[in-house]
Amino acid sequence: MVKINMDAEVFTYNVFSKAYRTLTRRQIFYLLDSLVRGNELIRLKKGFYCKSGADKYKVAVSIYEGYISFSSALYLQGLKSEVENTVFVCTKNWNKAIEFGGVKIIPVSVSNFFYGTSPINGILTATFPKIIADMFYRPKYASYFDMYRAINLRKLKEKEWEELYLYLKDSNISTIRRAGYSLESMAPGWFTRKLREIAVKSGGVSSFFRKKGRFIREWRLYNDINIKRFENEI
Repeated sequence: MVKINMDAEVFTYNVFSKAYRTLTRRQIFYLLDSLVRGNELIRLKKGFYCKSGADKYKVAVSIYEGYISFSSALYLQGLKSEVENTVFVCTKNWNKAIEFGGVKIIPVSVSNFFYGTSPINGILTATFPKIIADMFYRPKYASYFDMYRAINLRKLKEKEWEELYLYLKDSNISTIRRAGYSLESMAPGWFTRKLREIAVKSGGVSSFFRKKGRFIREWRLYNDINIKRFENEI
């Protein structure tokens, strides 16, 4: 049996070939194929591999050079107990999802919103306030039930509300309106007041997905997903 002397969670063909530099190109391809067929390695995508049993979160961060967020980050922070077969990783650019070992890794581009992290067991992960901000910034990938439950389990401290406000202030008007309306019943007064002022001063209207459903005039927002129902369920 060949001993795989790769230390990284994810490695490329080039890294592998340097580790086995005495082999020819053909022999390296044959070795890689044998290791994949023998379930010692997993081929993630063209030219990228990981060891069988590799940590799915470390693989996601490594292959996409991103950070874990959304419900996946809530799980890592102990704010969600259900184990998921999907890992959400925030990236600077759009990329295709990959699947390995029954796990789907979904990259979510947040472009210039790429900050607000802290490592958890060596895994770059969004802070609690940044998880919330990411969910309103990219609602397509959000689980608002999990978000409300997490806030109920661990109330945000004043400094965390301040941190969240800074993230939202740096985002866009739709993100601000979604967050302001969704969090108004649990946020400090100053937080709601500042976001509402921004929401009203800016032109146009916003929504989560479509401009339909109940229109919340004070936030200039269409509540097209009836988001407060998740808060009521909690």
